[in-house]
Amino acid sequence: MNDQPTSHSPELITLAAAYCEGTLDDSDKLRLEELLRGNTDNQRVFLGYLDLHARLCWEARSSDVAPDSQPDVSTRKQLGSLRSAPWMSVAIALSLLAVVTWGVFQFTPNTTPITPSNDLVIATVVRAVGRWGDELKTVSPGYKLRSGVFELPQGIVELEWPSGVRMILESPARLDLVDREKVFLHTGRLVTKVPPSGVGFVIETERVRLVDLGTEFGVSVGLSGSTDVQVYEGAVDAQTHTFNGNRPRGSRLHAGDAFSFDGTPKKLAFAPDRFIRRFPSPRPKAKTELPYNQSTIETIHAVHLDQAPVIDGSLREWENASAFSAACIEPYSDTYHVHGTIGYDEEHLYIAMHVADPAPMVSMANPKTESEFFWTGGSVVLRLGANDDLGWPLNAAKKGSLPPGRQRDAAKDSSHQVVHLGMWYSKEQQASQLMLQYGIDCKVHKQTAEGWQGAFRRDPDGLGYTFEYAIDYELLNAKPPEPGDVWPSTLAIHWSDKLGRTCMGQLIENTNPDQVPFKTFDALTWGKLVFEP
Repeated sequence: MNDQPTSHSPELITLAAAYCEGTLDDSDKLRLEELLRGNTDNQRVFLGYLDLHARLCWEARSSDVAPDSQPDVSTRKQLGSLRSAPWMSVAIALSLLAVVTWGVFQFTPNTTPITPSNDLVIATVVRAVGRWGDELKTVSPGYKLRSGVFELPQGIVELEWPSGVRMILESPARLDLVDREKVFLHTGRLVTKVPPSGVGFVIETERVRLVDLGTEFGVSVGLSGSTDVQVYEGAVDAQTHTFNGNRPRGSRLHAGDAFSFDGTPKKLAFAPDRFIRRFPSPRPKAKTELPYNQSTIETIHAVHLDQAPVIDGSLREWENASAFSAACIEPYSDTYHVHGTIGYDEEHLYIAMHVADPAPMVSMANPKTESEFFWTGGSVVLRLGANDDLGWPLNAAKKGSLPPGRQRDAAKDSSHQVVHLGMWYSKEQQASQLMLQYGIDCKVHKQTAEGWQGAFRRDPDGLGYTFEYAIDYELLNAKPPEPGDVWPSTLAIHWSDKLGRTCMGQLIENTNPDQVPFKTFDALTWGKLVFEP
């Protein structure tokens, strides 16, 4: 009997990689044939690996999409030059696979070269309340989406495929429309409903590949790549990817199943309201766009405090402190704006703000199960480079955000002095929350009850809130700043719907005017926090 693993061993993945690189010797080829012969699981993984390799190589030689006369909300960026001829590798591999698996299944490769068509409509926007892209253009029903990456910083959209597949996508999200049968969700949340005509539709993430068998299910992907899946109806085939040494494995999820994929799959409690399954009621026609702003503040001045304030949500102690103000564009400036102050002493960094918000303090984001999506229910996020030595502007960028020609600084990218502070009030827990994420890509995150204080107060008229936070420098991996120090910084205010589930608008301030467009995960576009004497 052949020594064939029943689950996909690292050996198979190593041999598949060597095959793609053309470095297999004769003994390796024999071993690969042995692993594939009679083992349909291994065959599926092998073909999947080749498919991924081919697509990556194809993307590496793709050029920018040419302008089109129709509204087009996605482009695929040029990634580099082609290393090898991927389609030849796949064709040879399929021939090899046909030899070793004849009698198990038959496969007839398509001899016509596969080429992406930029004119092919992948999906159409059916309903939308949102803004997309770095320049925050309004998403409108009827937009034709082509192959490429669709980024939705604000709002919610419903998409439809020619096969009848429907998808509700919640912001903030980054969705790669690969073709009419497949999408890749980088970050965000979605619910898809697949009719019989769309069976086989694929949703892939960093952690798992999901093949729909005619169902309704939700998928969420955090900034770290962790993926949650919940099946409402029907069934889904899930194939995990290799991650942190864990072997790929396959399973079938059925209605009522919920799992988290971040290494070893972990069963979750089924939560009916984990995802938005129906498109929300439209807003009044008088305001068809979502609130946003044009940044005007480069520098925020942090005031030195001789006496520590009482953290109770009242801003009386801050009335004479240096402050900053920002507002969304008309007609939203009266109902969506912020007025705030940042202070410091030898023990804490202090943040105090008033936020005008028609739906204040209603966040239903669960800090334990949805920590990476806390902002969708309404939040304030302050991002810092907590060390004067990091320099300003800060050369740190998440993979995919670095412009061509700029050298990556790996030490700054991963520095735990690059800190994202997420502050919000949980309606469910009736308490202030703090999420700490480290490194420009936010892959390291934690919540702790130690080292900070926070308090919120709802405005008497119910149209806003005030809050205060005191944060120990230890949580920032920082020393107390000295007068004159400059920390890279940027500020985001997120507003939600009245249910506290969906981000319906945002304000971005404290940005670098010499680096446009602003990109959250490219710190070169951040503004600065200057510590005053």
